[in-house]
Amino acid sequence: QEDPVASLTALIAGELEVERIPETFVRSGLAWAAAPVASGAVVAWTRASVLPAAMMTGGRLAEQFRRESDDLAGARAVCGDAVETVLGGTDPYPRAGRYDYGADIYKSSDTEQRTELRRITGLVPKGLLDMDTRVQASLNLLDRSPETAERLRAGADPALRQVVEWLRVVGDQRGLDAVSARMHPTRDHGWRSYPALSLGLAWMARRAARGDLSAQRWIKLQARMWADLAHLAPELVTIDLVLAEMLAAADDAHHLKETL
Repeated sequence: QEDPVASLTALIAGELEVERIPETFVRSGLAWAAAPVASGAVVAWTRASVLPAAMMTGGRLAEQFRRESDDLAGARAVCGDAVETVLGGTDPYPRAGRYDYGADIYKSSDTEQRTELRRITGLVPKGLLDMDTRVQASLNLLDRSPETAERLRAGADPALRQVVEWLRVVGDQRGLDAVSARMHPTRDHGWRSYPALSLGLAWMARRAARGDLSAQRWIKLQARMWADLAHLAPELVTIDLVLAEMLAAADDAHHLKETL
């Protein structure tokens, strides 16, 4: 956290398994470390490096929105075409990955039935921010029995309520809309809340990275629970951190243009 650029660069160069990187990102505090001012150096974009790459180049990408560059080409290759819309400040798939009635059926099914349900849905995961990839990430979490994570199970509901209330109080309508879109249509507690919680935690972390002291204090208190979620749902946590950073960077770029 004292030198985010060096730490992020080291994470790119490291040999951690891809599925362990999100948990490491949260446990180390890099998830809410100050957004680094990236130099002009090209950062390699891969599925393994996507988190540090997004944090190091998100601001630059948003400022250069619609301008072709090596950074944008790398981001597009990993995140899919949706990345350009997100960098423009709009999430094209705000509900993708939320749990609904289909998730209720999936959760109560056995392994064979789940395999058939996935086949019927015809999911074709592509870029990290594409709709099918987000849906599959949420289904993967259900396959890992999230109800067994006691700390996550106990802390999820109050944490999500606090995120929603905090975003409402500070007037962060974009964040409130994003988190609300991920909520189950009728039940917002237990495992059904995890997709919304994942995005809410990521949103608060990237606000903290931009100097919001209240968000910093709060997200540090959630670190252990969030790390448990990252352990169970590395794909979902990765997607939401990248999504939150790019939307925040888009807001930064918009505000910068307004002041010039």
